[in-house]
Amino acid sequence: MLKFLVNVIDQMDLALEHIEKGGVHDARFGLMLTDNAVELVLHQIAQQSRLKAYRHLDEKFQYRKELEEALGRSFEGKLKYARIEGQVTDEQSRTITIMHSFRNDLYHLGVQYESILSDHGLDFTDEGERRRIWGIARGSLDLHPRRAMDANTSV
Repeated sequence: MLKFLVNVIDQMDLALEHIEKGGVHDARFGLMLTDNAVELVLHQIAQQSRLKAYRHLDEKFQYRKELEEALGRSFEGKLKYARIEGQVTDEQSRTITIMHSFRNDLYHLGVQYESILSDHGLDFTDEGERRRIWGIARGSLDLHPRRAMDANTSV
């Protein structure tokens, strides 16, 4: 699990590096990396809950259908299940949904949000937001993503 979290934080750091460059393409890439990291975390929440469903084989697991959807390819299903598990608040869910729709528009339709893309990306990759969304207390992990270590050694 810690390796998973370190890789997600590393991906978020890479996203922030691109967004801070200020270019349109870097901002798009940063938003896509961020959206992917969020989806990976949502999927991880569902994977961890899979055991809960198996422990209740004799009993009817209340959210079996939602869990199955979350373990599939549905972003909305993953987000819904994370809310059911109490890992994401309604407000965070709305923010994640908005950002995911921006990412979809950029990635699938080529819609251009040049005037607002960087501002939204910076909000979404803010360390405080990451902690609130995922409950990651980065400092308490005492682990440093490769990018952070590389930056510290080059000083």
